[in-house]
Amino acid sequence: MPLGPFSRLRRRRAPRVRDELQFHHDRLIEDSIDAAQALRILLERSGHTVEVTHDGLSGVAAARRSRPDVVLCDIGLPGLDGYGVARQLRETPELAGTFLVAITGYGKDEDRHRARAAGFDVHLTKPVTFKDLQGLLCSGHAARGVR
Repeated sequence: MPLGPFSRLRRRRAPRVRDELQFHHDRLIEDSIDAAQALRILLERSGHTVEVTHDGLSGVAAARRSRPDVVLCDIGLPGLDGYGVARQLRETPELAGTFLVAITGYGKDEDRHRARAAGFDVHLTKPVTFKDLQGLLCSGHAARGVR
């Protein structure tokens, strides 16, 4: 599923936000290669270190190895879905403070409740603007690992 303005990355420069963002080590778990690449580029241009995986099982394994500050995760992933990713990450003591963000096309109230119950801190419905994502990452919650 396209991420709205992220799909037009080649025609536009990333916003200049270096002074506003808290810089993080981020894990992005997204099965859409184009959407993952675009979001990775935007975050890296803003000072983040971003590692990408394209399915739930490899995303969990990679997060356990690298211990990111923030995990941005799609819900509709091949293999282990995003809810399962969140549950497994929350069961890992070393990742207890990791800020988990669902970025998904599933936007019903039921989906939001399922995301929260699985362990996500925030549920964002696609298309997500980079400005909205910046606001979330600047809020300080991501830096503190607030649950």
